[in-house]
Amino acid sequence: MVFENEAKEVLAELDFVIEGESLAVNRTMVDPSLRGQGIAAQLMEEIYAYAKEKEKTIRPVCTYAVTWMEKNSEK
Repeated sequence: MVFENEAKEVLAELDFVIEGESLAVNRTMVDPSLRGQGIAAQLMEEIYAYAKEKEKTIRPVCTYAVTWMEKNSEK
């Protein structure tokens, strides 16, 4: 998932790989100008919804994904 501005600059990105029955979340990135607005959490919500729809689990690899999954373990 990549979000760009009109100048095609990447502002936020979540990199994942499908590994059989799981999605490995390898990287989350949010431009410094947008940090603190919950955008990385929104990316994780999107990948979580996608995984649920496709009946897959999430394997967090990057530190943000690991922390998000720990905080949202009730999902």
